[in-house]
Amino acid sequence: MTISKQISFFAFAVLAFSSLLPGTASAQAWAYYMNPEHQFSALFPGEPQEREITYETANGFMVPAHVFDAQRRDSHYSITVVDFSSQPGEMEGAVAHQAAMVRERGTPGYDEFAQLNGIPGHAISVVAPDGRQILSQMYLYETRLYIAEGNEPPNSPPAAHFTQSIDIHHPDGTSVNLNPRGETTRAEILQNRAREAEGQ
Repeated sequence: MTISKQISFFAFAVLAFSSLLPGTASAQAWAYYMNPEHQFSALFPGEPQEREITYETANGFMVPAHVFDAQRRDSHYSITVVDFSSQPGEMEGAVAHQAAMVRERGTPGYDEFAQLNGIPGHAISVVAPDGRQILSQMYLYETRLYIAEGNEPPNSPPAAHFTQSIDIHHPDGTSVNLNPRGETTRAEILQNRAREAEGQ
């Protein structure tokens, strides 16, 4: 994870865990969701709904995907897990293809390379024609493309609290960490903040 990503996510962790403390309005809404089958976790406003879709690759092939989404008032949050195991040749350029599709939905703002615990990816924000704020992060690991997207009403802050909460797991539930030894993962940052919050 780059230094800037560490700082931004550290700020998110403080906000997320303070908002989840008992007695706050958010305590009944936001919770961490882990999916062992698709090997990811994320902060959702309630239990997400799962649905199966087909995803079109850059070269027009159709591959299976699962969407996990949740609504909170006028805001929409989703994780899409695209499975390229049937078309492994389509993985090359998959992140760039997804970023290009997000750009087509409006006027891009932030549009940069990103990392998740050393997994390369991309982060992009877009203002749609109707003014809605779209923030998306996407990471390719092994044969899966993980796409986290928050879609907020006009004049709302981007949904960084959601998109930066995604974590990718090994089958045993531990976080995938491709960083050099000693660097902290997102999950570890969140766990540390949770312990500190509990001790207050």
